Amino acid sequence: MTEKHKSLAFEIVNLKKPSALSQVIKSVPQPKGAVPRFGLPKWKVMPLESKIPMIPGPEGAYSFTRQKVGKKLWMGFPDAEFNLNDPYGYEAKFSYASLHDEHLAPYFSRPNIIQHMVDLGFITKDLDAKCSLKDYNMYRKYLKKLHNDGINKELKRRMDFHGEKRILLMAEARAQAEAERCRSLNILQQFNMLHLCKQLLNTFFQNISYSL
Repeated sequence: MTEKHKSLAFEIVNLKKPSALSQVIKSVPQPKGAVPRFGLPKWKVMPLESKIPMIPGPEGAYSFTRQKVGKKLWMGFPDAEFNLNDPYGYEAKFSYASLHDEHLAPYFSRPNIIQHMVDLGFITKDLDAKCSLKDYNMYRKYLKKLHNDGINKELKRRMDFHGEKRILLMAEARAQAEAERCRSLNILQQFNMLHLCKQLLNTFFQNISYSL
């Protein structure tokens, strides 16, 4: 076996079977906006808690953006449960961003204001509000929080499903046991009836023999 084949065999042996939790995590898609449009390929597989590094380049070569102008940044799942795991905002800080204030959207939608903000470098020509790398990484923390909420919801759904399935299996097993008991009881009743008929016939024939 060559060294290349030995290395390949070693990698195959060391492959870990995905756990049930990792399969659940993979089944929940990450929220949109977790990776910049100009991002490197490896950024797509980076955990959300990992920070995007600064890339050297000329000024204006790329811009970090989170949402369109006037679009709300901080939002959750429509049916998410109330969560108090981080009441003081240590995981993610929800700072105010005027460019994402929905109440200011009519003002920011004016053509002269849009052109002025583009000239100042606040937004892109596609109306994406620019932000710093620090703000973008903080936004990734917030997306990680959303992703965790989605994972917890999926885990609860699967646990409820397995719980209901377990109850149905128990009910089915109980019904089968009851059917078996009834079947056994019917067989016993039939046996007793045959035994009684046999006794009656014996008594009848004995009476006939005595009369003769």
